[in-house]
Formats: sequence, C-alpha cells, structure tokens
Amino acid sequence: MPDSRALSFSSAGYPVPNLTWTSVDSDGDRVTMSFTGDLDTDTAQEFSAAVLRTVDAHREPSVRIDLADVDFLAAAGVRALRHCQQYATGQGRRLVVCNPQPSVRHVLEIAAALDLLETAG
Repeated sequence: MPDSRALSFSSAGYPVPNLTWTSVDSDGDRVTMSFTGDLDTDTAQEFSAAVLRTVDAHREPSVRIDLADVDFLAAAGVRALRHCQQYATGQGRRLVVCNPQPSVRHVLEIAAALDLLETAG
C-alpha cells in the first residue's frame, strides 16, 4: 500500500520533512499523542506547540508520546522532547516516549535521553 502522506520538495529538489499529529487519546490516567513522519529542525517547533497545547488542555497525570510511526529523529527533535518533558514536569505531569523505531531509539540512546524521557516500549 502506498504511503498516503504527500511529499513536498524544497526549491533545491530535496524532500521537505513532514510530521503529522495523527491522534490524541485519553483513558483518564494518561493522554496519548501519536505522530507520523520526521521530527527534526523543520518540524520540532510545531511538534512542541502541539504537545504543550495538549498538556495544557488535558489533566491526566501522564502524557504519552507514541513514536511508532516517526521515521527520523534529529537533534532538534531530541531538544523538543526534552523541552516538552520539562514543561510537563513543571505542570506536575510526566512525559513518556513509547514505541520508538530502532533508529529513533538509537538516537535517544546516543543523546543520553532515554532516562530523561522515561522511554517505554
């Protein structure tokens, strides 16, 4: 089945990274946000804004970021995750990253971010 995401290209002809917020689910104890695409310099600000809005809009004690469909994580994405984790902690919440693909998990390991983000999955 072909990928349903539309690809955009820069003026130099390179694909422009894309990150889509695919769902938010709440079970009373936690809110889960799912994303698809790349979390990098081009998408980190939009990602952070979406997570911070969700933290503000929901009262669950845990915010779960599901990265199962995130294909690429850059240093800017790690910084965005750290910023969101710090914000959630300041609001009395816990941010948990789950289901990272092996390449994304590897980036989190290299950045020494697994323990900061309480990665599960």
